[in-house]
Amino acid sequence: MGPTPPLAHPADVPRRYERDEKARIQRLRRDTLWCATYGIDLDTRDIHSRLEVA
Repeated sequence: MGPTPPLAHPADVPRRYERDEKARIQRLRRDTLWCATYGIDLDTRDIHSRLEVA
């Protein structure tokens, strides 16, 4: 039987959430910059659509 993994302390949960949220935001920034660099448009709005259609 191997060593038991440490249990997550309740005080670690907010820190883990903050760390995961910071990593998610960093990935989003990196992906946005990459798309902007290579001219990939992520916007799905159709700016040429007519108003009466909407």
